[in-house]
Amino acid sequence: MKRNAQLRSHVSKQHIVGEARLNFQVLPDGPPPANFGPGPALLSAAPPDGAATELRIVGGKLTNESTVSGRAAGYYTSASMGAPITTIGARWTFTPRAGTPGAMALVVSQTALHPPFPVHLVITPNFWSFGVWPSDGMVPGELHTLQWQRFRVPLKQDGTRVYETQVEIDGERAHIELPHGQRRIVRDQRIADWAGSFATFEAYSDHGLTDSRVGFTEIWAQSSRVH
Repeated sequence: MKRNAQLRSHVSKQHIVGEARLNFQVLPDGPPPANFGPGPALLSAAPPDGAATELRIVGGKLTNESTVSGRAAGYYTSASMGAPITTIGARWTFTPRAGTPGAMALVVSQTALHPPFPVHLVITPNFWSFGVWPSDGMVPGELHTLQWQRFRVPLKQDGTRVYETQVEIDGERAHIELPHGQRRIVRDQRIADWAGSFATFEAYSDHGLTDSRVGFTEIWAQSSRVH
């Protein structure tokens, strides 16, 4: 992929340890593959009893359709990739429901979907944000946003337009490739200190009944050791 090659020019010389990629457009409807990476994936949702919030493959997309009125999220987390994640990316669509915007998130962690998170990238139709999330018990104990920006042209919520984003992690730097071709670099020592080997792909709703649906068409992650 040309975009991947361009981003790799920013990062240190690395030895690839693990790679994983799924194209949902060629997979049948139903639960996503049991494995992502070298072992079992973790499929989870919040609230945990919200079956409709759990991610499933429907029409070539990994998606959900929450019936929770408040906050709801579906997660698909890789097995440990054997070394720190140095690339995480996705292609997805937003499909309208009752008018409010949904959100897609990419998360990196040291254990499966548990803070600290050295990478927490959120993209909505209206803005993007990148932050880090400390471990339980640390102060502050919530997401610390390092950079965010509104899109000059909001992303389409038509269920058809496929958007792409990718994060390349190089020590304390995160090189972010955003929809519409924008590129940003975020620098923070916690990105390096909290490096992790698990990659999570999240479809999130502030308003589960009305937010647009995230539909992943493809996801990928790569882990590397610097040498």
